[in-house]
Order: sequence, then structure tokens, then C-alpha cells
Amino acid sequence: MKIPVLNDLQQEVNRLYIAGSKFAANDPRLKKFVPTLEAMAQKAPVFKKISDNLTALIQSDEHSSATHLFELGNLLYAILYTQSDTDITPLDNKQPLVPIVSIEDMNTNHRYSQVKPIIDALTTTSSGRYNIIDTAAEDGLLKDSRFYLYIAKAVNDKYSELSELIINHIIPSIGLPIVPFLTKQLVLDDIAINVKTLTALGNIKQADVLTILDQVVEENNTTKLLGVALEIYGNYPEREEVLYGFTTHKNAKVREGAIKGLAALNTPKAIEHMLHLLRTKKTETYQNLILDVLTYLPEKKHLLEETLAYVQETFDEFTQGAMNPTEKQAKKQITIYDFGDTIDILRGIQIPGVKNFIVNATHFFIVNYKYFDNSGIRYMSSLLRDYQAQECFDMYTEVEAKLDKDTKEFRRNGELNQFYTNFLNYHLYLEVDKDIFYDKFHAKIANKQIDFHHLDQVYQGYAEDAWEVLRAKPYRLADGWYEVLMRVLEPQLNSNSLYEVSTFLHQIVGLKMYFDKPFSEIEEFIEKVENSSRKRKEVLEHYTKKQIEYYKQSLKK
Repeated sequence: MKIPVLNDLQQEVNRLYIAGSKFAANDPRLKKFVPTLEAMAQKAPVFKKISDNLTALIQSDEHSSATHLFELGNLLYAILYTQSDTDITPLDNKQPLVPIVSIEDMNTNHRYSQVKPIIDALTTTSSGRYNIIDTAAEDGLLKDSRFYLYIAKAVNDKYSELSELIINHIIPSIGLPIVPFLTKQLVLDDIAINVKTLTALGNIKQADVLTILDQVVEENNTTKLLGVALEIYGNYPEREEVLYGFTTHKNAKVREGAIKGLAALNTPKAIEHMLHLLRTKKTETYQNLILDVLTYLPEKKHLLEETLAYVQETFDEFTQGAMNPTEKQAKKQITIYDFGDTIDILRGIQIPGVKNFIVNATHFFIVNYKYFDNSGIRYMSSLLRDYQAQECFDMYTEVEAKLDKDTKEFRRNGELNQFYTNFLNYHLYLEVDKDIFYDKFHAKIANKQIDFHHLDQVYQGYAEDAWEVLRAKPYRLADGWYEVLMRVLEPQLNSNSLYEVSTFLHQIVGLKMYFDKPFSEIEEFIEKVENSSRKRKEVLEHYTKKQIEYYKQSLKK
């Protein structure tokens, strides 16, 4: 007796025996059998019994589902066994057997002594497994088809780094031959091994995989698995239209997979759709995800003006809220980190409007420093690093031109302090005229308003031939820097820190060497420090005795 509904129900019962009875509750694939069985129950009581058992299983909770599944399964198997069709198909009409791996893809050239340790590493939990498998992959041993079954199962290895190695590197390197082993173990349920198996299949990027993805998407009764399938659709342009329908799905995993899939496609329509969501879905869930994927796109030719318009609009909203803080916000400075993701979207977009935005935003954070922590300039500086040094220098110059006299006050570790420290570095990097550089920064360093430590890269050498290195420097500081830096450095020799005294002594000697002070002056300074106090003498004996001898020898060359 062939009754299709019973055979189909048997397949679902088999699935639940493998996946677990807890997945039976409210399962739509089980519910679809109820109307048919209820209609059949009018003709035979046995179908009424099956329908009742199935309904009980669907309505069961986690604790009682196993019992109901067992009762339904036993009844179903008994009926199918006693009423089954016993016709035997003639041998001549059977389809030929097809090997799971084609003969061309078979590779068993390695000795068993080479294979056995790797199989043990794939199937046990002993230490050192990662290195064994990683080395085998580098040596090409894992192309041996005897490993494929074990590699497929190891996608869910409890050692996460090994699992990632297999999913992201080993399986893609094997390619199509391992697909049958992965598909055989794939069950369309939201458990870890299935999610990882589907991810591994997606990394192979073969047309055969698309059929599996389509099955996951068409059934649409999972969340994690569906999200992975949609993200992998990003490798298949022909599935772009399918992705749009899932970008507003109520489940975050599904929505994330669809958006990442569209980002991978990176078509004008896909980008336009995501920008539309940015503007219409004013929720953190949508905004952070979309901003993140747009930031890391390999090409941004589709973004440009639309993205800048969105960033400017969001920036205006952000700054308006910051300048009109609530009572709670007024008790502490406003952080820019929440706006950082929005700024990052501009990376790599080379249009004039972006530069203008950076200049205006940097100026805003400096002028309104009391409302913010010191993260504003750091974010602006990170954007500037996407440009050439001269472009960065020009933008810093434009910002400084906007600053009025009232703004040019300093606070320790403040926005303006950070701004001028960065600006100083670009002056050095571009080797700006030494007199212009001195006029702009000497007072700020003399008053300890900004850090001088970047200057020591100019006047201090660390190589064995330090004397020659210093003399060969193409960029020379203006002579006025000697007095400025000596006034900053000399008081540091009174520190109680052995490390600080040693450090600043090296810097002072390097500074004197840089400005070509006479040997007698440098030697006199070193002897003065050596004999100045018992405390500093101990410091020098402990840290710098050998270094001082080195400087003396360098000066005599």
C-alpha cells in the first residue's frame, strides 16, 4: 500500500529523531499533515489515531515531546511495515551506482603512516592538534580523499580556532570534491554544526552549493541557517532580488545575512537600498549594521554624494543634541564614539565634499571642546590618514585658519592639544621650512602645551653610528630650538625615577650633538651630571654608565 502522506510524515519523524524532539513544537512542516489526516480519519480509525498523536506532538512542550514522538513513530512504522509494498524491482531496471567522490577526484597517494596522525588530530581532543592539521594543509596532505569525511565533521570541532581554520581555509582549498560529505551531514535546523557546515559550503563558491542555499531560503523556517544562506547569496548576483525581501525581516540574524549579502554584491541598486534603510529605519539595530558593512566595502563608487549627505544629516542631529544636552548628559562630557561608525563610512571616498566635512567637523569639536571628550580629533585624524600627507597638512592649515583668538587656549589632553600635536607631525614629515616650523610651535612646546617627544626623532639617534646619523639628517631644526628644548629637558634630570633620568640624559646629549656643540661642552655636561649628586650618580652607575662611555667615544671620532 503506497500512501504518500504517510511516507512524507515518516521522513519528518526521521528528521526529528536526528535533530531532537524539542524542535517538533509548532513545527509548520508537521502542521501541514493534520488536515489531510483528519480527512482520512473519516474512512479509517487508524488515521484518526495518527492524527491525534501528531497533534499531541505538535502541541507538546520540551519535556513531553520525546514521548509523543516515540508513540507517533512506533505507530507510523508499524503501519508502513505491515502494509508496505513488497514488489521487487528487477535488477535490469535499477539505476547505476554513482560514487560519492568521482574517480578523478580520488587521491590516496600518501602512506598510512602519514595519514593516521592527521586522522587522530581530526577526531580526538589531544593537545597540539592545530599545528598538526595546519602543517598538513600547508604540505598539501589534506587533498587526500580519505580525510574528507573527518574534515567535514571537524567543522564543529570544540576548539574554535581549529574549526575556523577548517571552514575558512582547508575546505575552500579542497573545493568541490568535499561537497558531498558536507551536504550529507547537513540538516536544515538551527544547530551549530549545520550553521558551520553551510558556512563551509558557502566558502567553496561553486554552483552546486546554490541549490542547497535555495532549499534553505525556500523553506524559510530557520533563522541562523537562513541568515548564513542569505549572506552567501552575496556570491551569486542572480539572487540579488531575493535578498531585498529579507532586509527588513523581524529576525536580526536573517536581516543581517541579507544586508551583508547585498554589501558583498556591491551593486548600485544594493547600495541605494541600504542607504534608503539608513534614512527610514532610525533604529540602532539597522544603522550600526548598515554603517559597518558600508565602511568596509572594497569599492565605494556607488556611495559618494548620497553617503556624505547622510553623514552630514546625522552629524547635524548629533551636534544639535550635544549642544543642548539633557540634565543627565550635562553632568559629563558627550562622547563621539556613538557617532564614530557614521564617520567611518566616509573612508576612501575621494570627493571635495568629504574634505570640507572633515575640516568643518574638526573645527566644531575644537571650538565646542567643553561638550566633548578628546575623541573628536582622534576620529577626524583617523579619517585624514586616508589622504596623502600634503592633503592632510592642507586640511589642518584650513582648520587652524578658522580658529579665533578665544579658541587658542589649551587644556591638558584637550582637543586643541591633540590637533596641534598632529599638525606638528605633518610639519616634520613634510619638512616644512625650519623658521616657519619654529615660529608656529616653539612657544607651545616651551610652555608645555603640547608634547615635544616627536621632535626627539629629529635630534636623537639610536644606531651604533649615531654621530654620523645625526649629521646626515636632511631636515635641520632652527637654532632657536636648542634653548627651548634645553629648558624643557634639564629640569627632568631632577626626577626620582631612574628611568626618566636616564632617558632625558640621553636626549640632552643627543640634542647637544645635533646642534654641533663643542666636545668640551658636552664632556663638561656629562661630568657635571656624573658628579652632581649621590642620587643621580647611583642612577648613572645603574643605567647609563656604558651609554655615557659610548657618547664619549662617539664624540672623539
